[in-house]
Amino acid sequence: MNDITKITFALEHIAHLHDLIKGNKFEGFLKRPLREMEFELDRQLHELDSTRGKNAKRKSKSKHN
Repeated sequence: MNDITKITFALEHIAHLHDLIKGNKFEGFLKRPLREMEFELDRQLHELDSTRGKNAKRKSKSKHN
């Protein structure tokens, strides 16, 4: 399992946790760490996607040379 898949799965689990804590007495308190994890995982996913795109462009250029 690659990092993009792992991060995508983690984000899906966080989305389920958001649903599960909805209406909880301490929802605001519980959401804060979820948002922090979500933000960081989104950042990492974006970084991996952009790196992957650059690598794909490099490989296609090297094939044409």
